[in-house]
Amino acid sequence: MTLRTLLCSLLFLGSAAWAQIPEIESPHEFNSLPVARLVYIDDTALTVGNFGDYLYNLGIHPAGVRERDLDSLKASLDWYIDETIICRDLDSAAILAQPESRRRMRWRMAHRAGPLTYTHLVAPGVNVSQEEVAKFYQDSLTTIFTAPSRREVRHLLIAPRDSVSPDGKRTRGRIQVEAARRRADSLKQAVLAGAPFETLAGAFSDDTSSRAQNGYLGWLFPGNTVHDFDSAAFAATPGELVGPVKTLYGYHLIRVEGVRPESTIVYNDTIGVLIRRQLESAKGRALGTAWADSLVSATRWHYNDSALERVPNLEPSVWLVTLNDRDTMWWGEWEGAWELYRRQQNITDAGTLDDKHASLRGSAFPYLYLQVAEDKGFANDSLIEAERWQYLRSEALRTSKDRLYTLQAPPEDSIDPHSAPASAPEPEKKLHLLQLRACDTATIWAAYRRLWAGDDFHSVARRYHDNVRDIASRAYDLGWVEQDELPVELWGKAWILEPGKFTRPVPYDSCYYILKLEDRPRAMEARELRNKEIEAVRREHQKRGLEEWRAEVRKGHRIRLDRSYWQRVQQLWRR
Repeated sequence: MTLRTLLCSLLFLGSAAWAQIPEIESPHEFNSLPVARLVYIDDTALTVGNFGDYLYNLGIHPAGVRERDLDSLKASLDWYIDETIICRDLDSAAILAQPESRRRMRWRMAHRAGPLTYTHLVAPGVNVSQEEVAKFYQDSLTTIFTAPSRREVRHLLIAPRDSVSPDGKRTRGRIQVEAARRRADSLKQAVLAGAPFETLAGAFSDDTSSRAQNGYLGWLFPGNTVHDFDSAAFAATPGELVGPVKTLYGYHLIRVEGVRPESTIVYNDTIGVLIRRQLESAKGRALGTAWADSLVSATRWHYNDSALERVPNLEPSVWLVTLNDRDTMWWGEWEGAWELYRRQQNITDAGTLDDKHASLRGSAFPYLYLQVAEDKGFANDSLIEAERWQYLRSEALRTSKDRLYTLQAPPEDSIDPHSAPASAPEPEKKLHLLQLRACDTATIWAAYRRLWAGDDFHSVARRYHDNVRDIASRAYDLGWVEQDELPVELWGKAWILEPGKFTRPVPYDSCYYILKLEDRPRAMEARELRNKEIEAVRREHQKRGLEEWRAEVRKGHRIRLDRSYWQRVQQLWRR
């Protein structure tokens, strides 16, 4: 089946009216026409843009659809339609009449109001002339627009081997490091005697990432590698064998295979556009900061200091600050932001009132944007309607999950308590893992360097792990986990670890993870295998029950495709 027919079948949900979808000629972004009507539920139209936002919240990007993504995209569209129907069936007036619902909706609106006020009040004052662009290029010619010299490098790494005592304890000391140096020396002599460096690197290098390429690292810029390796590589001449060079990874033999001198990037229209965007961004930040400072100074801040003194022993609904007598932030909103602020500012005690005021000012700032948007007329009905829909959709999702988890347990006779667990080709293993997660490269590599320097994993996780609640509950210690409890990308890295070792940063789902294996893997016990089998039966029973319930939800509703949208997309693709 081709990609174009699969993409068409993505939207086929069983209605006969959907069978005549126009043929798609070539791949294209699924959300290319965000305001176009995609699906009708009775007389309500769902747009491509709405569905794209829904997928984004689930971590799925609808552009550049791959065949392996189609099942998950179809399932997502199914859920989106079901939740829309549930939203219509909810008593929205009663839900939105609750004080908690109104507070949450206003908080969501406040976070949308920031870009709105910037677009109307700050962006019109951001102007960059062509003379400013030309001056920036000339001033930055030797720094930004000159590419440094590069080296094409191949290397061979010999890492020290740990010694293992009879009780299984691993140690690495001077003897092991010296043995690694002698081995690197012997390999260097072999190369000088005529042995092919590529062959030795492919056979003996301990760098698993480059060994498959016979030690080839490609073209490196200054700073791409650790300091000692970098210095040796950029001091060598082409063809020269350098080393052994000691780094925190072990001993390296390095050979430079090519050199590209520094070069200047010539100015063109593309460079001009990039420079203009950078200058506009810098001007926008400066103007936005000045405007925000004036907004803060003109705001009446009223703090509930008696409640702030009792933090964190507060109910979620206790108010903490009021802005211009119009908006209030409560403890349930501010709790996570306060914990993050304490960690960033290294506040180890309860914190002073000044600390809490400073944190509240930053957290409550979106309310100021919303007040300005309302006063200036920017917060129109569409903004309010969008947040009303999002809140009701979250209620529909909660209803769906409640239905899933409260379905009747499977009948007792569907599980034989005396049957043996299904046999596996080999005993299933469990790993005791710690994790450290960060969603920006600077943080994750700072944490990785601290681990390599010998810092305790728990202390590094408390400092760099990006989930405050995980740190407070020590949830970064995953405990004993089995294979189906981790994504395959993370399990594959953890499975090859030795006890006490940790992985390099592993990218997954827009973040980076470092995993450490605490103990030796252990086989799952018969009781655990049995519980796993019983849980699989329960999940299957719940799945069938949920599908039946969703079928009931759709009864009485007409679901059809807006074929004019697909015809327009077809015309666009044929251009």
